[in-house]
Amino acid sequence: MSRPPPAIVLVDYNGLDDTRQCLASLAGLAGAACVVVVDNASRVDVAAALSGTFPWATFLRAPRQEFSDGRMSTGQAAGECRAPPAPLPG
Repeated sequence: MSRPPPAIVLVDYNGLDDTRQCLASLAGLAGAACVVVVDNASRVDVAAALSGTFPWATFLRAPRQEFSDGRMSTGQAAGECRAPPAPLPG
């Protein structure tokens, strides 16, 4: 039985530049992984700002701060990795 690919879950709350830098650092990884970015109700739409630059990442937007009050977990976000991931550019 093969193991599922690793899932990397980033949670963003008004930290667009930090998330951009983190995704840029992940782009240099060799191999395959599923990267999920959860926008935790930021003022800026993170997916709109970053999905064109990082098309290999999956973007989710929480309508309110669901990570801080327990309605969403990193496991739930990682569950968005349904399809085999595309290899990260490297």
